Amino acid sequence: MWNCALNAVSGLGRVTYGEIIASEDAKSVVEAVVYEVLAVAKKKGIHPPGLEDPKAAIAGAFLIGQQMSGTRSSTAQDMVRGKRTEIDSLNGYIARLGAELGVSVPVNHTLYTLVKLQESTF
Repeated sequence: MWNCALNAVSGLGRVTYGEIIASEDAKSVVEAVVYEVLAVAKKKGIHPPGLEDPKAAIAGAFLIGQQMSGTRSSTAQDMVRGKRTEIDSLNGYIARLGAELGVSVPVNHTLYTLVKLQESTF
């Protein structure tokens, strides 16, 4: 969940986790991703930490951002190197599962699509 929330934003923005947490707009994207992941999990019958308290799941993503503030995600590192990323297993997985289950996940789908567009130029 937290990789979905942070990795693509770091990669597309070419920023560190700390820079994400410092931006209210970026934090809103992180929150939206967490809510979508939790909605898919609930529909699938999976009960990850945070399902009953989404604010705790969001706080976990922000805590990682603070604790690893100088870090760029593996997605960001791959994109800088012109390498394929793990996006298919992160936001792409949520996008596919959301479509299969009838759960709207526009933010995950958008992040997935944008990273795939970047990858197509490598």
